[in-house]
Amino acid sequence: MKPSPYRSAARYDGKFAWFVEDVPWYHRLALSAGGPVLELGCGTGRVTLPLARAGINIVGLDNSPAMLEAAHKRAQAENLAPRLILGDFRFFDLRRRFPLVIFPFNGLAHLLEDRDLFACLGQVAAHLETRGRFALDLPNPRPHLLSGNDERVFLSYDDPEGRRVEVYEESGYDAKERRSHVRWRHVSEAGEEVEELALRVFFPDELIEILSRAGFAVERREGDYDGRPFSPDAPQQLLVCLGKG
Repeated sequence: MKPSPYRSAARYDGKFAWFVEDVPWYHRLALSAGGPVLELGCGTGRVTLPLARAGINIVGLDNSPAMLEAAHKRAQAENLAPRLILGDFRFFDLRRRFPLVIFPFNGLAHLLEDRDLFACLGQVAAHLETRGRFALDLPNPRPHLLSGNDERVFLSYDDPEGRRVEVYEESGYDAKERRSHVRWRHVSEAGEEVEELALRVFFPDELIEILSRAGFAVERREGDYDGRPFSPDAPQQLLVCLGKG
């Protein structure tokens, strides 16, 4: 089995720490909620820490010890105090409710099986206050994204030891399973590390139906982080949903 991209915080940040386009969108939602926020898939704190810096009371949940350790160290270095919890998205009980739960950066797509997906959505519903909101973002699976790509240079970064790392990415799409498969090679003078990831692909109508089955009503659907209305050719699916009650 190839290593998961979530076993190494350094490699994860090398690939994705630059991405911050979603942070203002979640920040606006958090300010509007006016209370504590629960973030699923908080990872190394890419969204968590900017919200904490802005004075948001945020709780982060993740299932990767390595990612949480990195988030803890960064929070301590900045004298921030978000509550960071190791847990399973499908089975967690924080014994409190929130006006807002967020699942950024394609997080829901990691739940490949229906039983896991609905278990997670059930936990989200159980942790929302009455009329609380659940916000998430996923790619809009436009045709060119489903065609996949041969291996190509994705980006490069410097690892914690100062070595230059070149990252190569290739992807494919399994139409029967509705899954995207991504493979990364991290190449440096220290050698090569390979990571692989399968992600569930959510088509727009299917996503709304799934959320409805889980008891959520879509309050707002946008097509990018600037708030443009969703359309078939929009790059993203950004949804704000009302919970039960």
